[in-house]
Amino acid sequence: MHITPDQCAAVYDCLRTFPPYKKMRLPPADEIEFKVTRHRDRQAHYTCDVRGNDHEILISEFTCGHFATLVTLIGHEMVHLDQSIRKTAGKTQHNVEFRRVFRAACERFRWDYAQFITT
Repeated sequence: MHITPDQCAAVYDCLRTFPPYKKMRLPPADEIEFKVTRHRDRQAHYTCDVRGNDHEILISEFTCGHFATLVTLIGHEMVHLDQSIRKTAGKTQHNVEFRRVFRAACERFRWDYAQFITT
């Protein structure tokens, strides 16, 4: 599936209107850089600079072949973004808070939690 940064931004802004994302103080899509990659070792990745600014969400079009997967991946990275903003990320990539919030999103949207969570 061919993905563009603009499509990723549109999905992001759409998800911001639904719980649990609606309660988060996430910046609008135009304040985030969306990149499409061809990584084979990951489906998606969130990153920011050392000050917690310059947010980026990267999606690999190589490993993302369905729209439903794209939506879930962006939803997953949005939780990382929220934790970065609130400085609650912790030492593990998917800490207890991350798992709680992402599980709530999975239940709301009927996403497969096990498919999109790693330790």
